[in-house]
Amino acid sequence: MYSQNNEEQIILNYFGNKIGTLLDIGANDGVTLSNSRKLLELGWQGDLVEPAPLPYTKLKELYRKNSKVSLHNLAICDYTGIMAFFVSGSHIGKNDTGLLSTLSLADKQKWEQSTQFYDMTVETKKWSDFNQNKLYDFISIDAEGYDLSILKQMDLIELGCSCLCIEHNGTHYSDIIEEIKKYNMKILLTNNENIIAAI
Repeated sequence: MYSQNNEEQIILNYFGNKIGTLLDIGANDGVTLSNSRKLLELGWQGDLVEPAPLPYTKLKELYRKNSKVSLHNLAICDYTGIMAFFVSGSHIGKNDTGLLSTLSLADKQKWEQSTQFYDMTVETKKWSDFNQNKLYDFISIDAEGYDLSILKQMDLIELGCSCLCIEHNGTHYSDIIEEIKKYNMKILLTNNENIIAAI
């Protein structure tokens, strides 16, 4: 199991034997707490987005021989350009890095007592500037404070998304649920970190 809790099992149970296309925003190293890794191992294709340098390097190495996976070293948010980015060190003590990396100063301040950060700048894109009319059966959003903003820019019906996993971490939980309701999706899971919803 790669995911943080039982997200992976719920996602696998939902899709069954389907081999589809996914989008993972905040893919980190592709393995640690990943909601996409198992699907990609099963033959799915996908776009993985990760702005933090070290996790992205690991991600490149992980998928360097997999032509079904496209990698994007940038952050998706509500602005296209260059932004300040706070990169986190280890968080769970399992050779992890960058799990809490964020564009949000508030999110950085929430974690900086327990996790070290350093500052850099990253390329950012609004969703409309990132997506090239691609369709995704499964979307995972783990953007440390920008999750709701990203979701609001998407049209899940137009994207063909039948299952969504989105991080809330106790922030904007109700707003995310309201946004999901627009698509008549059923909530399959809520826990302290994530919401999974599906058609």
